[in-house]
Amino acid sequence: IIKQMNAPKGLYPVYVRNTRKTPSFSGNHVTFGAMGDSVYEYMLKIWLQGGKKENMYREMWDESIQGLHDELLLFSNPNGLTYIAEKYK
Repeated sequence: IIKQMNAPKGLYPVYVRNTRKTPSFSGNHVTFGAMGDSVYEYMLKIWLQGGKKENMYREMWDESIQGLHDELLLFSNPNGLTYIAEKYK
């Protein structure tokens, strides 16, 4: 079901509304921190623990990590330290 929800660039908002026939995202808060990291961890865990046979989960993880690099990976100023930001679309 989560794949069908079509998260832009593989970045899944923290909250999901399950009051309709099909679940949908509720809000736009995206984070790889608290409350948001588990969905990404489980994509990779399912693929690995399933003997690397369920490629859909690996593809979802790859898309999410690319989305992280494209949208959330930032650099501080003036020191240029790398950090992962949160996003409120």
